[in-house]
Amino acid sequence: MKKTVISLVAVAALASSAFAANSVSNAFANGKVSGNAYFRFATASNSGTAITDKANWPVNNKGVNKEKKTQYEALATLGINYSTASYYGLSFNAGFQGYAPVYQDEWNTARISGGANGTDSLMNIANLQFSNKLVTVTAGRQAVGLEWLTHYIQGATAVIHVPMTQIVLGWATQRSASSNETNRMKQFTDLGTSGAYVVEATVTPIKMLSVKAYYYDVNKIEGLYGVGATLHAGPASVTAKYAGTAENSKHTYMGENAQNIKVKKKMKNSSFMAIIANVSVPVNKITLGADGGYAMVGNKNVEAENDFGVAGDKTNPFDDGSDFYRPNAKTYWVNLSAAMNAISANVRYGSTDLGKYNGYKMGGEDEINAGISYAGIKNTTLGISYDNLNYGKGPAGYKPNLKNSTFKFDASYSF
Repeated sequence: MKKTVISLVAVAALASSAFAANSVSNAFANGKVSGNAYFRFATASNSGTAITDKANWPVNNKGVNKEKKTQYEALATLGINYSTASYYGLSFNAGFQGYAPVYQDEWNTARISGGANGTDSLMNIANLQFSNKLVTVTAGRQAVGLEWLTHYIQGATAVIHVPMTQIVLGWATQRSASSNETNRMKQFTDLGTSGAYVVEATVTPIKMLSVKAYYYDVNKIEGLYGVGATLHAGPASVTAKYAGTAENSKHTYMGENAQNIKVKKKMKNSSFMAIIANVSVPVNKITLGADGGYAMVGNKNVEAENDFGVAGDKTNPFDDGSDFYRPNAKTYWVNLSAAMNAISANVRYGSTDLGKYNGYKMGGEDEINAGISYAGIKNTTLGISYDNLNYGKGPAGYKPNLKNSTFKFDASYSF
């Protein structure tokens, strides 16, 4: 089941201590240690056909290869975090994650164990923080949960609180895509050559309405701007989002001309729109929930990867799919959930369609995510989940008839 990215406000709250030290030594002596231990057993299988020669696809339909493979893996992770007590508003925070493969068969793919830039150990938190009622400033490695910048970054953020408004200023040179304790960690990698600069403001003029506006300048994206609004009405809420890119004239990609010859092309501006609705209703002792949405990407750079999501995002609802932000993608999804006491369950279905390019149907993907978890044991959560991802919608799909299915058993303990 997809994990929710925590906000910067929550990160600041987790990192700070209620104890106010009267000396540096007391600040370290009265610090707090927290952590989590995690175990997963997973099995993943692929079947169908896969493209092995994308350079010639979809122009001449070469490089299609049949495959059917199954992978088994058991892994364990351990995370340790330490935060000093506050000394005149200052605190130091450090966090470490370690990964150990308990068992891996000979066919070990990126879908379970982390893939490119994976690492068995990572210091994901290492920062100095200053906080008071007006502002929280954090410098160093830290967790973030912004609209288009998520997971862990190396840089600096400032969260400014004024009446009805929260303003976030951010700068990051590197990012790690480690999402949670369930996967092998990702190394910190450069955000281009100049890093990322972020301004994000959220205004709550009335209790039932919040409006967000932002601008990002990321080396690869060049410029990303957008607005969003969320309206709350009792047990229901509706969110609408719009984002666009302002491409630099030097931002290019390798495409093809009418003669199928590789040429350098200028990246064009693109857009992203989404509307999301959800409702949660208690029925006797059970809380029933439903949410769904529709998203679309407007982009003429069909041959190029899209800029959205390159530094993280808070919209894509899926666990495995990779087509959500592809050019011209149109996606809908629906999620149903139920919770009673310590037991919760959900099932999600979604479909992405990529339209056509040069007369070829680009296909898309369908995905099902389902899971159930139990949290009735102190500090412990047990869960099982199933993901099924079907690439392509016909023999001319971008990834024709390739099916991935994953079953996972998870156990976690936090302290």
